[in-house]
Amino acid sequence: MGLDPNSRVRYNLAEAQVLLLDATPMGLSILAQAIKGLGARQLHLCSEVEQAKALVRKEQIDLAVVDSLPPR
Repeated sequence: MGLDPNSRVRYNLAEAQVLLLDATPMGLSILAQAIKGLGARQLHLCSEVEQAKALVRKEQIDLAVVDSLPPR
């Protein structure tokens, strides 16, 4: 069930803790710009899975955006 196109409901990520995981600097940059466009201010950028795991252990993460493809 999607949002009604005429709905006034909007997403605001201003208070969300967002984890971004991508192995490439360019990928992280693109993800960060997209998520910032949705209002997010608290971004945690990770380039390695272990780094992301350590972050999740100490911070409460509201949204995680993870690149599923390994770098070539």
